[in-house]
Amino acid sequence: MNKLVYILRGLPGSSRNIFFADLASDASAVLIEAEVDSYKEKKLYDEAHKIAFKEFCEAVKAEKPKIIVNNTNIKIYHFFPYVDYARRHGYEVLVCVAPVDDMSERELSRKANVPEMSIRTLLDAFEWKVRRPRKPKNLLNKEKQEKREENK
Repeated sequence: MNKLVYILRGLPGSSRNIFFADLASDASAVLIEAEVDSYKEKKLYDEAHKIAFKEFCEAVKAEKPKIIVNNTNIKIYHFFPYVDYARRHGYEVLVCVAPVDDMSERELSRKANVPEMSIRTLLDAFEWKVRRPRKPKNLLNKEKQEKREENK
């Protein structure tokens, strides 16, 4: 049986939720969303994402065949932990980006009930090119030091 994780990315008001609903129609699918009422309250936002990742890890450990992560995932580092964890546990991962080309920032704002300025900020910050994020320098230096000690 194939194990598959869908990582959905997109601005509020994009077609991400339509795609999510279509994928979620499969009864065996596990749905993961960070439930955030306000992006302004960083503490609540961070807590919602921690809970979502914990639920995701539990679904992976239970070897659920289809897991769907539906978060905004503006930056690569937002969704990379999901990709990394899933791959380490034998899952195939599909990263899907909801298109926004045909919608203005005003349309997205109205559709998602999010201020237009917030949509513009998210759009400007969106990382379109998916690549593996770099490790922080302190981790790289620690790894180099460990390798040197091993080679001695």
